[in-house]
Amino acid sequence: MKKVWGELNIQAVQDKYKTDRNRVIAALDYLDEQGLIELQTKGATDVYQLHQAEVLNDELAEQLHQYFSEKEHKEIRRIKTLVRYFELDKCLSRSLAKYFDDHQDSDQPCGHCSVCRGQIAQLPKPAAVAWPSDQTIQSDLAGLSRVLVEKQQYQLNIETASRFLAGISEPMLTKVRARQLSGYASCEQQNYADIKAKVAIQLG
Repeated sequence: MKKVWGELNIQAVQDKYKTDRNRVIAALDYLDEQGLIELQTKGATDVYQLHQAEVLNDELAEQLHQYFSEKEHKEIRRIKTLVRYFELDKCLSRSLAKYFDDHQDSDQPCGHCSVCRGQIAQLPKPAAVAWPSDQTIQSDLAGLSRVLVEKQQYQLNIETASRFLAGISEPMLTKVRARQLSGYASCEQQNYADIKAKVAIQLG
């Protein structure tokens, strides 16, 4: 114990009272809930073993890339579906029931959602923002490409270029301090799909 704070040796408590870790943690949580102590977790470290052969496996890298790419597309579709739902001009409760395959009374308006009350939502559309010129985008991407090759031996691809222009961080951009480069987040007000389409044209 120090003047105010103390550090608990959980292993020593387990050995002295012949109990398991879960009971010790439960006791600490109880004392914290009762206001008898203030519990904080500090200095916890998880240790992992790295399998170099697996990490350097090109097939694994491709699988991970595919996994995150599919997850990205699913999340975008989910958000679009959610936006469309809130802008429906039909009963929201009935539409939600159909979405979850609940067909009980699904043909009858609920009478209490915003649509049934005549308050159809119209989400505000983002104001149109001018794009940087194609020459500017091409110059900014060329500068990013040079830095990636010089510092990381990494060839610029559509995903990294799109995130750079959109101002979305990723490990490779963090490594080369991309925030300090000309063009970072220059298209952050644009639709991400439109950014990728423009980048695909720029990178040919």
